Amino acid sequence: IGSNVFRDCSSLTSIEIPNSVTSIANRAFNGCTSLKDLRFEDGEGTLSLGYNTNSSNIGKGLFYDCPLETLYLGRNLSYKTGSNYGYSPFYNIKTLASVTIGNSVTSIGDEAFYGCTGLEKVCINDLAAWCGIDFFSADANPLYYAKNLYLNGELLTELSIPAEIAEVKDYAFYNCNNVTNIDIVNGVNSIGNSAFY
Repeated sequence: IGSNVFRDCSSLTSIEIPNSVTSIANRAFNGCTSLKDLRFEDGEGTLSLGYNTNSSNIGKGLFYDCPLETLYLGRNLSYKTGSNYGYSPFYNIKTLASVTIGNSVTSIGDEAFYGCTGLEKVCINDLAAWCGIDFFSADANPLYYAKNLYLNGELLTELSIPAEIAEVKDYAFYNCNNVTNIDIVNGVNSIGNSAFY
C-alpha cells in the first residue's frame, strides 16, 4: 500500500488489511478522521508500517489522524520508533478501547500502545501464544494501559500456564489486576522480568 493511498478519505470508517500486504508506506492514512475499526488479517509474515512525514506531522504515527476504537492485530508489525516517527503507529490514540491479539502474533513492538490510556479490553485466543510474545518494555505491553484481559471472550481471573510453555516473557501479565489464582506447571523453566507485576 503506497504513500497517500487513503489520504483524506474522511468517510472511511473501517478497513481490513489482508495478509498478502507486506508494507504500508508513509502518510497512507493521513486525514482518515472517521477510521474507527482496523483489522490486520492473520498472517505469518511481518508487516512493515510507515509513519506521517508531512512538515506538520513529524513525530506522529501512521494512524495518528484516526480515532481508532477497535483493533485486531493478526500479525507481527515492524515500524521505526522514536520521537521523529511518533514512537508507534498507535501512539497516543486515546480513543482506542479494544485490542484483540491473534494467534499468529509472536512479538509486539516497542511502545506499541504507548499513551493509549482509553484501552479497556485486551482479548487473546491462545494463552500459549500470549506467554511467548516478546514484550520489549512495559509500554509495549497492551496490559500496561488495558484495564482487563480476556481469554476466549472470558475475563481472565484464573491463570494456568500451558504445559507447552517453557518461558513466560517479560511483562507478559503486567497489570492483570483481576487474576486471583495462578497455576504454573512443571514445563515452565523461566519467568521474565515483571511478568506478574
